[in-house]
Amino acid sequence: DQSLGIYTTGENNITNSGTIQIGHSVSQLQPGVGIYADNINSNINNTTSGAISIGNNGIGIYNINGNITNDGSITVGDGGTGIYSDGGAITLNSGSSITVGQNDGVGVYAVNQAGTVINNSAITIGDGSYGFVFTGSTTPTFTNNQAATIGNNSIFVFADSTLTADNNGTLTM
Repeated sequence: DQSLGIYTTGENNITNSGTIQIGHSVSQLQPGVGIYADNINSNINNTTSGAISIGNNGIGIYNINGNITNDGSITVGDGGTGIYSDGGAITLNSGSSITVGQNDGVGVYAVNQAGTVINNSAITIGDGSYGFVFTGSTTPTFTNNQAATIGNNSIFVFADSTLTADNNGTLTM
C-alpha cells in the first residue's frame, strides 16, 4: 500500500529505462504509484526499455500538469490506472503498450485535459474496465490510431463532458 517507485515535486525530468514493480494496494484510495510528479514543468518518459508493473488498485504514472511520454510498457492489475494525468500533455507512441486488469481499471484517466491525446499504443483492457476516461471542464480531442482488445462490459473511451474523438484503429471486443 502507498509504495512509490519514483516520487518528485518541483520541476523535474524523469526517465524510466528500467523496471518498476509495485505489488497490490488494498484500495484505490491508497494506491501504490510507479512514478509520481506534481509540477507543471515536469516531464516523464517511460522509454522503450521501460516497464512499469503495478498490482491491483495501483497507478503506473501519476502526473499533475506535466508531460507524459510512453514508449515502453505499463501494466496494472484489477482496479488500477495505467496513467493518471490532471492537465498537462499525454503522448502514447507506437510500440508502447498499456494493459489494464478488470473491475474498474483505467488505461488513461485524463482530468482537465486541454489539448489533443493521440494514442499509438497497444491497449488491452480487462472485463468491466475502461481504456480512456476524460473528465473535467475542458474540451479535449482524442485520436486513436491503434488496435485495442477490450474485455466484456468494458468501455474504450468515456467522457463526462465535451470530447472530440476519432477512431482509426480496430477495437476488438
